[in-house]
Parts: sequence; structure tokens; C-alpha cells
Amino acid sequence: MPVNKKYFDDLMKDRRISLRAIAREMNCSPSQLSRTFGGYRRMQLSEAATIARALGVPVVEVMLNAGIEEMRSERKFARVIGFLKGDLTVSPVPDDVRERVPLPIADLPPDTEAIQARTANTPFSFLDGWVFFIGPKTEPGDEIGSYCVAHVQGGDPIIGTLSKGYQRGTFNVTGAAGIARQSMRVDWVRRIYFTQHA
Repeated sequence: MPVNKKYFDDLMKDRRISLRAIAREMNCSPSQLSRTFGGYRRMQLSEAATIARALGVPVVEVMLNAGIEEMRSERKFARVIGFLKGDLTVSPVPDDVRERVPLPIADLPPDTEAIQARTANTPFSFLDGWVFFIGPKTEPGDEIGSYCVAHVQGGDPIIGTLSKGYQRGTFNVTGAAGIARQSMRVDWVRRIYFTQHA
């Protein structure tokens, strides 16, 4: 399988890390690393680990994109569809960005998707890097008492425990640190199957 050079180029651009900086961490020349990303040189496991650490992605993902075919059958991945922000709302991943995370539990449903916390330098920085693995959209009334992603009418999705609201047809969503958003109209919810802490 060929090397996915675009994956490495896009990831370095997104993380604002230069090829030269990664090569320095690997104790190799930038031209050697460029040859690796270009598919002219096979990537070694120790190199994949260093690259994964530098770019903040799983080593399995680096290996898959480096063209090591055997890794493809060993791990399953969930598409990251949103980022949890410091105000505990979820912003969607832009259409031109492809983010994936490995599924930590093999028997999660195949349509499982993920939301990753990007909360550094906020009051919720303890959540930074956490991944929330979520199920399909369902009706809010079906998930009372569940920890879920809730899409509030006219607003961004939020994460929290769903309960009945104080007015008919509304819901309360209680998130991290007990912050509650009360009596809100909710379009849909997605149950959180599992969270993985960074």
C-alpha cells in the first residue's frame, strides 16, 4: 500500500509543525524524512512512534498512512465528527479535515463516531484530549438519564446528562462540573457509549 503523503502534509500543517522540527526529534535529516513521507523509504516502528508523538496521533494511524498494510486489519477507527470546546459546546469538524481515532473496545457498533475534547487553557483543561465515542441520533425522550451529546434547537450540540425540563417538551442537560442548561428544546441526542481519557 502506498504512503498517504497528503495525510502527513495536512497533519503537519494543522499542527503547525515543520518537517524539519520532526526530523530533529527523530535525529535524522529532513531529506530522509521527506523520502519516508514520499514513499521512497520504509518507515521503521521507532520512527512511527516518534512521529505519532510529535503530531499527537496514535502510532497505528501513522503506520496505516505510512503504507504498512498489516496494521489495517488489526484496528478499527471512529471518525471524529466534532471538537468539544472550552464552553462545553461541540463544534463540527470542517468537511475538508479527516480525523480518526482508534476504537478502544472491539465490540462497539461499527457506526460509532467520536468527539474529541480540545479544551486546553480553559477552566475545563482537565478534559483536553478526552475522546467521547457516540452512537446514532435518537429522540431525546428515549435517553433520559443518559450521558449524551444533545443538539439544542438554535445552538451548538452540548455534552451532559439528559433529564426532563421544567416546561413541557424541554430537557435539562447537566455537563461537567455540574453546569446545567435548563428547560431547553432538544432536536436529537447521541448516547455516549464510552469515554477515553487522555
